[in-house]
Amino acid sequence: MTERKLLSAFITSLAAFFILPMLYSNQQDDFLTSALNISMYSFPLIFTYGLIISYVSDFFASSKRNISGVSFLFHSLLGSTVAVPIFIYSWMNDEVETAMQPEIWTAGFTLGAVFFTADVSLKYLGKYLVLNRGA
Repeated sequence: MTERKLLSAFITSLAAFFILPMLYSNQQDDFLTSALNISMYSFPLIFTYGLIISYVSDFFASSKRNISGVSFLFHSLLGSTVAVPIFIYSWMNDEVETAMQPEIWTAGFTLGAVFFTADVSLKYLGKYLVLNRGA
């Protein structure tokens, strides 16, 4: 399961490399420069916060009847809560303008959905892939 979650985080990080520069496009930078700048922050967040949220989502969804639906909801909603500390920091320091708030919520929600989709896909494809069979 840990191997599948790490692979899901890697796939989500690759998706973030292409999705987030479209949401946070800077007119002065080209796509590659924007993608590398955003990835500097998104990759560590996905591999720490995203993995924790994925385990928490699966734990809470395991007691529900519709496990996949509840897990998707938790992945997406808790993924968008990554914006809360950014909002608190910006509110206290007046650094980030409020026009970026919907993009941060959208990015968290989208990447949470991508993480869930990658995780479920790897779960069903796991019997065809060589995951955790060498130990």
